[in-house]
Amino acid sequence: MVAVILVGLFLLQPPRATDDLAAITAALERNDIDQAEKAIQALIKKTPERAEVHHLLGAIRLAQGRASEAETSLKRATQLNPELTAAYLALSDLYRSHDRRAEALELLEKLPAPVSKDPRLLFRLGTLYAESGDYPRALDRLKAIPEKDAPPGYWDVLGRTYVSSGRFQEAEGVYLRILKEDPGSVQTLRTLSGIALKRGSTADAWEYAAQARMQAPDSPEVLFQFAQVSLVHDLVAEAIGVLRTLLLMDPDNPQYLYALGQALLRNVTYEQAPEYFARYVRLRPDDAQGYMMLGFALFGVQDYTKAKMHLEKAIQLDPNLVEAYYHLGMIAHRELRDDQAAELFRKVLSKDDRPQAHFGLGRVYARQRKFQEAAAEMELAAKLLPDDPDLHFQLSRVYVQLGDRDRSNKELELYRRLKAENEKREERSRQSLYGERVKQMRQGNAGPQGRQGQQGQQ
Repeated sequence: MVAVILVGLFLLQPPRATDDLAAITAALERNDIDQAEKAIQALIKKTPERAEVHHLLGAIRLAQGRASEAETSLKRATQLNPELTAAYLALSDLYRSHDRRAEALELLEKLPAPVSKDPRLLFRLGTLYAESGDYPRALDRLKAIPEKDAPPGYWDVLGRTYVSSGRFQEAEGVYLRILKEDPGSVQTLRTLSGIALKRGSTADAWEYAAQARMQAPDSPEVLFQFAQVSLVHDLVAEAIGVLRTLLLMDPDNPQYLYALGQALLRNVTYEQAPEYFARYVRLRPDDAQGYMMLGFALFGVQDYTKAKMHLEKAIQLDPNLVEAYYHLGMIAHRELRDDQAAELFRKVLSKDDRPQAHFGLGRVYARQRKFQEAAAEMELAAKLLPDDPDLHFQLSRVYVQLGDRDRSNKELELYRRLKAENEKREERSRQSLYGERVKQMRQGNAGPQGRQGQQGQQ
């Protein structure tokens, strides 16, 4: 392996005359490093001013981990031949591997004019800037490379740099270009799905994930990503089906158990969710979030005794887990222990300004007939959580008690609209679109790239 790497490094920039290097090349090809070193040392004595030989010795030393000797040889090579691209690449590799990134950047920024525009050196410089988090400079160097001269790996690095700098549209264009070259690339489709989520298009994210699933229907990683994107895209039933399949493949995978429990709660299938969270906490007994979700699922089936036990366990593991205090407050409210409920909701608000806690406190005040206080809390909640139909319904009832019919009617109208929207969303979440999409994709009529067309490189 060392020999293959060294020969590759050497051939990046062939020497002017290769006949006297034949013995060295042959030794490297048969992995005889000792013989190669002897031949190189002999050649250095014979022609000490030959840059290529110093570069090859430096490359050997670099592969052997003899960094100081490698640096000396490689620097000597660049002094003897300032246009020896391979030596600059090897020297920048040395600096990079020894956490001397600043020196690598300085080396590549101060290249002699004849090699300063070499695509391989610009690519290395752009990659180093990207690794340092300097994305504007990285993109400046990477985009200076002519497309026809793009080195291997160039488009992936450019795409990832666009993603890191938040330029998701350009990133998608790059990966669509990669996908055009390799239409069946599962990794590219998964990357495109993630980019689509970042730019806010759950529909495109789902389409890319569905294409990846069609290409790799038995891949757990692909199926899990498809399930996650389905949840984000409000196709909850689709996600549940895939997660059940994943659990058949790997019954004790905590990630799958937790995700299926969440999906069932999203689907308001409360009676099934506790089983999966219970299995999850058996596998992850120190996970406070797992106990909190188990408690919430049990609250959904009105098993308040067990719900309280698990929520208290969650708080024991993580005293700052505000959701657990909130769910305990809701249980206290359901059990008509309003003073305790109010105390728990205030505890949540002392840690985090959660709209649900304002709503819970408003419920308590309404039942205590403190309607002014109830309205104030619910109005705060409505500003932070404007799309909750139940919140607007409860607020309308409070306004009735305060004699404000106009505001009550407005809240009722908002409640009806949001409720209708939720019903449409819930109906859509029960759909299974994957089979239909597979047919369309095979006919070439579906997928974001089909709708958008090939995006030009910016």
